[in-house]
Amino acid sequence: MPLGPDIDEALNGLAVEFAVTRTVRDAARLLDAVAGPSTGDKYTVRNPERPYADEVGADPGQLRVALSTTSPWGRPVDHEVAAVVEDVGRRLESAGHTVDEAAPPLDVEAFLAANVAIWSWFTAVFAYGFGSAIGRQPGPDNLETATWACVEHGGQVTGMELAQAFAVQNLVTRGFGAFLDRYDLYLSPVLPVPPLPVGSLDQNGPDFITAAGWCDHVFAEIPFTAQFNFTGQPSMSLPLGMSSSGLPIGVMISAASLREDLLIRVAAHLEHDMPWANRHPSVCAGAAAAGPQIVNQ
Repeated sequence: MPLGPDIDEALNGLAVEFAVTRTVRDAARLLDAVAGPSTGDKYTVRNPERPYADEVGADPGQLRVALSTTSPWGRPVDHEVAAVVEDVGRRLESAGHTVDEAAPPLDVEAFLAANVAIWSWFTAVFAYGFGSAIGRQPGPDNLETATWACVEHGGQVTGMELAQAFAVQNLVTRGFGAFLDRYDLYLSPVLPVPPLPVGSLDQNGPDFITAAGWCDHVFAEIPFTAQFNFTGQPSMSLPLGMSSSGLPIGVMISAASLREDLLIRVAAHLEHDMPWANRHPSVCAGAAAAGPQIVNQ
């Protein structure tokens, strides 16, 4: 999914643009609409053999599945979250797939240091770029505490430090690639706990005065998703469970590079087996109006 023409990659490939959809079908159709090269891209990937929408309902075959509910950051995974992931694993096993407890290798210290360098450098480049465009330089008076800490740090990252971070990114990506050569699918939580209240990740918090401190805090909250931002292998988040307090619990499925087709096949089967279409929050923009509406004249 190209990000051009203003940039070629965001965060050296750590970021991508897509959307949240209510069904696997919609995700597949949207991917068909936005995937592919744009004018002037310096490199591209091959197009799929058929539209992603055709993968919905297709047989994924017999798969080797790795399952993990252990956070690399050492934070305990909530028992309700772990239970949903394990339930999905049992369902896949009942469907004829092989499921093992396993996880890709990850040097957390090197991973964090590389992310701090890349995130900070990219944040600084964009903050100063936007500042130049609008005639306002970034600073502690117009940026949140953590953002300013990243901008300050990023402005001091050397070319050698950035090259070392890219080398770590390559090493981690190769390790994940080798793992996903042995397993067709990696099953994990999206978050280690049910969704946090809005504002819990407060970038303006007084404690986040260093880029490393902010990144360490964020990755402790999202230890599973950040790994695949770093490596670029495709992942999908599926709302396959609910907590006892009524909050959605996401399960993440990940596959080898260019295997979005496999993710869509498996996701469609899980959607059929563990449907979520009937779940709506008490206030839902997509719900039918319950009575008269007042509109501006």
